[in-house]
Amino acid sequence: MFESMRAARSLSPLFLGIFFMFIGDALVIASAGIMLKESGHSELEIGLISAFFFLGAIFSGFFVPYIIGALSYVRAYAVFTALFGIAAMLHDLGSNLVYWAILRFILGFCYYALLMIIESWINSKITNSIRSRVLAIYEAVFYGAFAIGVIILALNFGTMKVFVLSAFFIILALLPVNLIRFNPPRVPARMRVSMPQISIVPPLAFATVVCAGILINGFFSMASVFVLSAGLGVGSVGAFMGSAMAGGFLAQLVCGTISDKFGRKRAIMIVCAVGLTSCTALFFAKSFILTCALALLLGFGAFPLYSLAIARANDSITGEGASRVQISAAMLFIYSSASLCSPLIIGAMMKFLGANGFIWVFFAAMSFLFIFAIFRPEIAPKR
Repeated sequence: MFESMRAARSLSPLFLGIFFMFIGDALVIASAGIMLKESGHSELEIGLISAFFFLGAIFSGFFVPYIIGALSYVRAYAVFTALFGIAAMLHDLGSNLVYWAILRFILGFCYYALLMIIESWINSKITNSIRSRVLAIYEAVFYGAFAIGVIILALNFGTMKVFVLSAFFIILALLPVNLIRFNPPRVPARMRVSMPQISIVPPLAFATVVCAGILINGFFSMASVFVLSAGLGVGSVGAFMGSAMAGGFLAQLVCGTISDKFGRKRAIMIVCAVGLTSCTALFFAKSFILTCALALLLGFGAFPLYSLAIARANDSITGEGASRVQISAAMLFIYSSASLCSPLIIGAMMKFLGANGFIWVFFAAMSFLFIFAIFRPEIAPKR
């Protein structure tokens, strides 16, 4: 416990910076589905526009390891944060679908570049014995910040104010990392521009990060569409997404300890079981209050998957430097590739099955991962 808290304190400037960045990310990401839906675009069109975000994410995996080696962690973080904020603000200059698709591509490239920088930075500074607990703090920062962003979105600011606020929080993320003195990781050796090495990812980490990409980003891209398609108002979007964010936040408080003490495999199976229970009940939920309660359980089951996948993958690596960047690049490449497909899959399922198509995707992915995990061995981490 004390070791994990000491590690978290040493990373506090980074955590404070990404807290602001994730608030801005929530505003610019969650608002897109609402605005496109209210403009009369179909679920499939919304899914296609959202897919460009993840297409940009895929391309980031080719270039960002080279950029980190060329610039250092802090400078690369500053560059991509600034570009991320600029792209968010430019949304207000037009509503053409092609224009938005281009901006979503830029946002995806910058956002996943930042995730690669942040995650390789964190994993370079912690040991395997506390990895899940520190990553749980990272994920808790994300879900807490994203929930705040969703609450701000529920206040029904105009389109212009949403994007200005988003850019404000993203640019604010530059200050802690650049003003507070702390020790970043050593700059890794400069790497060539190349395809991420997905072969280095262990099978359970691979399957878990695929399901995480489909479920987590499918939720962020299409949850607002699910709520509106179910006949509820825009105000209900914030309550539904906020409930799921709360579930994700609560999950981080317990899953890190479970994962470090009992293994990544058992933790993955537990959260999948919780998620499957929620999915089954959501098919029959009638009241909105019950739906929000089940959304909390859905978030508890789905949102920890990404940090558990990262912990499983990093258990097989020792030291810091290029190997941490490579595993982060590979994991984010797989994650973003799955995320690219998720809004298209969910959009198509909702087109043919109605609002319940959203739930069916979660049910199928969690069922697969639970069964797959049963037949995978538990790995003793390298220390």
